[in-house]
Amino acid sequence: MTPSNPEKGRAFRDEAQPVLERALGVNLTAEFPISVGVPPKQHKFDLVSENRSWVLECKNLAWRENGGVPEAKITSITEAATFLSLLGFACRRAVVLNRATHAKRRETLAEYFARLHSHSLGTAGLVEVDLRSKQVKWLVEPKAV
Repeated sequence: MTPSNPEKGRAFRDEAQPVLERALGVNLTAEFPISVGVPPKQHKFDLVSENRSWVLECKNLAWRENGGVPEAKITSITEAATFLSLLGFACRRAVVLNRATHAKRRETLAEYFARLHSHSLGTAGLVEVDLRSKQVKWLVEPKAV
């Protein structure tokens, strides 16, 4: 049975967590609830450091089969950045994307997003995690908040 999109997302988050912990030098907790917005509403952020100095939203996305742009998935990155922008405390925040390549594309999906849509990140950074090499690549550095 093929895993659902939420299951694929959780699997990516769980595999990326130790890679990000090593790169950021912090311990991260998964599915950490934080109140955001006015009036406040609980949102479970994918990964949050113990002292809340880092808050991360993870996205396990891919190019369309034909190499086309997955427009709805691009919107989900912007939505994740919006949740990060609603945090009412100082922290470094970022959207974490898996390294998604396609034979018809010269850039990864994260590089494509950074090139054309980085303005929609606000103060959030954009980091790409390569699960094969266990490496992180910052495409947009988080801004001080």
